[in-house]
Amino acid sequence: MMRVFGHFVARGSLLLSASEALVCAVAIASLIVDSWPVHLQLQPQAIIFSTLAFVASSVAIGLYEPRIVFERHYLLSKTLIAALFALPVVLLILRLVSADRGSNSEDTWVLIVKLLVAWLICMLLTRVAFDLTVHSRMLTRRVVVIGADDRAAKVVASIEAGRGGSLEVVRVIAPATDDGEWLSRELAPEKLHREGIWGIIVVWADRHALAAPSVLRWKLDGIRVLDEHLYQEQERCRIDIEALDIDRLLVEEGFSHDWARGTIKRLMDLIIGSALLLLTWPSMLIVAVLIKFDSPGPILYRQERVGLRGKRFELLKFRSMQQDAEAACGPCWASEQDCRVTRVGKLIRYTRIDELPQLINVLRGEMSLVGPRPERPYFVEQLAAAIPFYEERHGVKPGITGWAQVSYSYGASVEDAREKLCYDLYYVKRRTLFFDLVILMSTLRVILFQEGAR
Repeated sequence: MMRVFGHFVARGSLLLSASEALVCAVAIASLIVDSWPVHLQLQPQAIIFSTLAFVASSVAIGLYEPRIVFERHYLLSKTLIAALFALPVVLLILRLVSADRGSNSEDTWVLIVKLLVAWLICMLLTRVAFDLTVHSRMLTRRVVVIGADDRAAKVVASIEAGRGGSLEVVRVIAPATDDGEWLSRELAPEKLHREGIWGIIVVWADRHALAAPSVLRWKLDGIRVLDEHLYQEQERCRIDIEALDIDRLLVEEGFSHDWARGTIKRLMDLIIGSALLLLTWPSMLIVAVLIKFDSPGPILYRQERVGLRGKRFELLKFRSMQQDAEAACGPCWASEQDCRVTRVGKLIRYTRIDELPQLINVLRGEMSLVGPRPERPYFVEQLAAAIPFYEERHGVKPGITGWAQVSYSYGASVEDAREKLCYDLYYVKRRTLFFDLVILMSTLRVILFQEGAR
């Protein structure tokens, strides 16, 4: 992983996106220069913004997600969808740049077709080159795992299951209980360098028993030393609550807030939230009419949720279930093929249209566009009693979308809530405006492909 504006991004995905952006920019530049040598006077701007439009649509559709990068049957369909999303943006850019300079609509559409074909060819070339690079193991980092319990086995299993083989476990060493000579014997820096070891992952309950001079020597010789907590955070973009150490939280960076970042985030919520409300109100009006005719009951569903610092507020959603759906069973999570969901409700839940009224909560300041999903007080009490650090997710405003929503499927149990908390805590610790933009773009993928909808 590489750290980009505070968020860890997979090296392979970063390399792939940068390569595609570069190749795409060169192709776009050659086409624009050849097509409009006189009329297109702002060629650099057109090249830059057209390239950004293609790359941003690729990120939004998930073309840099590991399962898309390494499973080819997803690639073509999602590339075409990304092209459709990039098309109107690129068209707008070219029309603005070429306005009143003698170009005609036919010239623009011919150039658009050429750009799309060039982009598809660039995608093919870069993906083939990246695939060859991965199979040559040039990007693979070799690691040694110290540990012999179930937690060590889980770390090894997660590394082996990783797409693309970014990490490779060379050895798993059971820690000895002697005076530390086993470190010098098994993990001498000279021996590690001969084996091409990139780092050591310590998954050991008594990791403090490691000899400090040996650990320092590893670091001085350029060998990374990660414990289970750092591995989960840097390589999987989550914080494992089982490995979380209170002492570490007191001195580690993150989990902080400053006035400037909070103000900019609030402005972003107001600007984007208002724009989305203006763009979606016609569809919201249609949905309201359909709900009214489909089943008796109110159009909007109001439900108490827990927000920032435990403050309760009334969340707004389009009603997707029958009126008084919990009258018989009491508070419960939605299940697959839930019989309480109405006919219109099935559609708006799968397309996430039922969430649109929450834009009003955003404008009120009760929610943000990005943050942990707000939960009901009934479930918060249960989950806080069963899951450590659960209350810490309330340290930021809840959001319409969040890192847990784009990284994990729908949660309908305590174990699901525990897993989603690992992603929520990572967001609380690493939240930045860049990270918010990544999540917002990734949300489009979740909506389009109905990931985790119920």
